[in-house]
Amino acid sequence: MNRSSALIFILGLCATVSAYSEDSRVVILTDDNFEHDTQAATGQTSGIWFVKFWAPWCGHCKRLAPLWDELAEELLEEGIILAQLDITQHPVTYSRFSDEAVKGFPTLLLFAERKMFKFKGARDKENLLAFARGEYRKVPEEQIMEVPAEVTAFQKMLAQAGNIPVWFNNKVVGLKDDWDKYTEDSPPLRYAGYGGVFFLLTALACWPLLIGAPTQPPSKRD
Repeated sequence: MNRSSALIFILGLCATVSAYSEDSRVVILTDDNFEHDTQAATGQTSGIWFVKFWAPWCGHCKRLAPLWDELAEELLEEGIILAQLDITQHPVTYSRFSDEAVKGFPTLLLFAERKMFKFKGARDKENLLAFARGEYRKVPEEQIMEVPAEVTAFQKMLAQAGNIPVWFNNKVVGLKDDWDKYTEDSPPLRYAGYGGVFFLLTALACWPLLIGAPTQPPSKRD
C-alpha cells in the first residue's frame, strides 16, 4: 500500500468513527447528515435505521441510553443501524418530523421499506430487538407513516430562526412551536409572522448588496 492509499484509508476510517458517539456504535445524526446517511426520503438504500429522537433534559432518554448503546452493538452485525438525534441541537430535522411522528421524548422511529414505523411498546431489550428484527411489520396502521420530504431551504431557514425572540401577546416567544400555538386561531397572522422572519433574514443577508460599494466623488475638470 503506497502512502497516498494509506492516507485515504486512514481518513475514511476517521470519518466513519467520527459518526459514532464516544465508546458506542450509536450513530450521531445531525441536521447536516440525517438525510445523507439514512436516505429516509431518498430510497433507504443505506440499510434499516432505528433512530432515537431525544432531548438532554428528558429523564426517560437518559435511562434508555445504556440499552440503546447495547442494542447498537448487537444489531450492527445484522445490518440494522441504531442512531440518535438531539432535537435541541438540530431543530431543522426535528421540525421535519414533529408534525406527525415526534410528539414526546424519546421517540423511536424505524426507517425501512420506504416507510417509517413508530415504536410504542415497552422500552426493554426484548421488545426493542424484536421490533427492529421484523416485528415493526406487524404494528397497527396508525404507527406506519410516510417519510416527510427532505427539508427545503426555506423551511430550514425558518427552523434555524426559531430562537429569534418575538414579543407577542405580552410574552416573549421564540420557538416556532410557541408561535404556532399562539396563532393557532389565526393562520393569516401565523404566516405573516413567517413572512416577516423571511423578509428580515433576506434583508440582513442582502444588506451589503443593497448598500453597494461607496460611490466615488466626480473628478474635477481643469
